[in-house]
Amino acid sequence: MMYNNIMENKKEKLEKIIFASDLPEHDKKKWFEFFDVNAPEAWDVYLEIFSVFPEEIGWFNQIMKRKVAAMILMKEGNQKGEQEIKNIIEEEKKKIIELAERI
Repeated sequence: MMYNNIMENKKEKLEKIIFASDLPEHDKKKWFEFFDVNAPEAWDVYLEIFSVFPEEIGWFNQIMKRKVAAMILMKEGNQKGEQEIKNIIEEEKKKIIELAERI
């Protein structure tokens, strides 16, 4: 129960940050669909980044869209989707490391 409360609190904080951003409304809603299919532990990373670097939300928004497109390819059995996911994750990891070094 406590874990659920903690995760809901994180999701609420993410929601506030994302809805306060200048992303298009459609993209804001897509983030929560994206969170629903990702491990809640990933929320910590996004919460930290978006709290400290709100100007980077747009960059991560493009990454999220690319991940969703690659996931669709994977579901269709397209091997290109799997490679694309790996490439996107690597690109995202580099950006996270770069941002972490700025903290």
